[in-house]
Amino acid sequence: MDMGVSIAVMDIELFGAMKKGDEEALKKWLNRYGKEIARLAFQYGTTIQDANVLAAATFRQLFIELKEIENSQQLFYRMYQIAIEKLLNVQMTEVNEFLFEEDYLLHQDVIQLEPEDKLTFILSFFSKMNDEQLTEILSLPIEFILGKNNRLLDKWQEAQIERRLKLLHKSYDRINFHIDEEKVFRDSHEPQVEMDTQTLKKSKQGIYFVLSGIALLAALIIFSMINSEPYKRASTEKWIEQMKATYEEQLSATYEKLGLTEENFAGAGTMDMFGSRYLSYQEKNHFDSFIKRIERDFEDEKELDKHKISKQFDEFIENLKVPSEMAEEIFKQPLTNDLKASEAFLERYIPKYYILGNVYGNAIYTYPEVMEVASINEGIDLNLLKNIATFPNEVQQLIYNMTEQNIHFDYLPEEFANRNSDFYKKLRASLHPSVGGYISILESQSHAFYSLPDTPDNAFEYIQELEQTLQATTMKSEFLQMLEYRYAWALLAILRAEGGELYDKEGRVNKEVRQEWEAIVSSNENPIAAYIVKKVLLEFEETDWTVSDTQVFLSEHQIVEIVAYAKNNDVDTYNWEEDRLNDLIYLYFPNEGFNYIVSSTYEQFKQNYDRDVLKKLRPITIAGMFFYANEKDDAETVWHLYHESAKQADKADYMSNWEQEKYSYSELNHLYFDKYGKTTNYGVGDTYGHMQFVQEEEDWFIRSIIQE
Repeated sequence: MDMGVSIAVMDIELFGAMKKGDEEALKKWLNRYGKEIARLAFQYGTTIQDANVLAAATFRQLFIELKEIENSQQLFYRMYQIAIEKLLNVQMTEVNEFLFEEDYLLHQDVIQLEPEDKLTFILSFFSKMNDEQLTEILSLPIEFILGKNNRLLDKWQEAQIERRLKLLHKSYDRINFHIDEEKVFRDSHEPQVEMDTQTLKKSKQGIYFVLSGIALLAALIIFSMINSEPYKRASTEKWIEQMKATYEEQLSATYEKLGLTEENFAGAGTMDMFGSRYLSYQEKNHFDSFIKRIERDFEDEKELDKHKISKQFDEFIENLKVPSEMAEEIFKQPLTNDLKASEAFLERYIPKYYILGNVYGNAIYTYPEVMEVASINEGIDLNLLKNIATFPNEVQQLIYNMTEQNIHFDYLPEEFANRNSDFYKKLRASLHPSVGGYISILESQSHAFYSLPDTPDNAFEYIQELEQTLQATTMKSEFLQMLEYRYAWALLAILRAEGGELYDKEGRVNKEVRQEWEAIVSSNENPIAAYIVKKVLLEFEETDWTVSDTQVFLSEHQIVEIVAYAKNNDVDTYNWEEDRLNDLIYLYFPNEGFNYIVSSTYEQFKQNYDRDVLKKLRPITIAGMFFYANEKDDAETVWHLYHESAKQADKADYMSNWEQEKYSYSELNHLYFDKYGKTTNYGVGDTYGHMQFVQEEEDWFIRSIIQE
């Protein structure tokens, strides 16, 4: 939404209806601006889940204040002012909820700004507020605000900052915020439940009349006691205290089972990508707020809906269960024939698995004696932990408790790293077959959610199971995304023959690799993979098994897009030529197919430096040629790759003064091309930088290369 546009006529109409008490109008206002406020909170530094909660609280307060507000413009300003008031008291998060590390790092730069600097910048750059809106909301002169923004951009002093901010803005827009309407519109004035009394019939027989009278008298006394206000209030008060005590007991018991403490969760207690809380201070605060709300209603003598409250309390207790307990319950009552229930189980289980993995990991490798072994060159190499013969007793206990939850780290010695295959067999057998892909991910994945997982040895069966789950699952988008990208990474690993040799000695694709690809195409179990691999095979056949453009440049993002087409049953309509996601190309090395393209193009171009050889090439290939020529100490080829405007001397002077750069092609670890910014970011060994390009029709030239 562009805030630079004046408040629409729709806002004026909504405001009029809202003032008349029209709840639908209130909901429309919430739907119109709810995500904007949640996005502001996230940009300021909250988690996604906390942003949703803060937005709900903002609109609840705004609607309470509605009677004091005179017009729609004032309502708009007050909405942001309330959100800002609440934001000034929130705790910043360091949890990474971004797909790309570059976005996360820039987001961290933004949220670490001083509050006033941060708000002026967010509202100006991301919310696109106009001058009037900025001054009204922030109560600051516009010159002051603009000055702050300019000084901030100068402070960052980065040539690509505007491009990076635009990409970050797009990442913000992709986040799916969801505001719970119930938290905004909940009504504490629920109808009172009247208790009916029965009239007593007179007995026809005297003896029974007397006995009934005595019994009735006793009943009336008891009835009057238990229905007296003092008794009911005392009973309710005890009930509330019992809930608090039970929760604390269960929380302590959970910490004890895990061998962890509250402090262990202070920095890594929430895996926000799943929108989940587990044993973190946020979860404890959530429960405290739940109790305080009940106590406040009780003090205000409002009738409590004990059935509803008890159900909510049971959810808190259920959430305290550790993964091993959840699994044992499933083993006793399998969900083999219930897809929905199986998915609901995994939506509770998977976040706990990753959250605990992060917490155990931090607790283990930040232990002083372990940290000393893993430290290297001011960094950490966790693989060094495999060399530890004997861990301290406290760490051994942590590892034992962790493996009890079926969490394992690849960087620990083999005795600790082996997974319990019997557990995963039982788990798979207890859930619906269509969720098997999620089980395969848990079984093969190390604890680190954001790491690129290794593809199992049985890669063919692995992608088959993931694809079957992809086509059947109805789980929430964040879980589906986890599945999609692991499927994409696994398929790319197969296409690039990771762990093996893509080419034979003659420079053609190995027959074993071809056979594996052909098996995928001929199988009826994985139509999505077959559709992609078939295109790769056809391209290789056309080049006598030397190169496939798709095999080299296919990205995980493009595979995910193809999966979306397949789920809609229209994969055959996917247009490869549109290159939807190839405007952003990521290459990770080693990449034998890219090596072939770069080396063969280099040799052809070097013969007479005919620019027609380079036409229609992706600029990322030209970047590869630059590093390849530099490694070969080939100054002339490097000179021909530059644009004329970038050449400071003629070829003879350039070649006589040229010095080989320290970065070489064989040390490349990644190339990332952004068509919009016309830049290629590179990583060569420990050196990072970016290369700026100039485009002339179908021809790309290097303008500059900058080491960061």
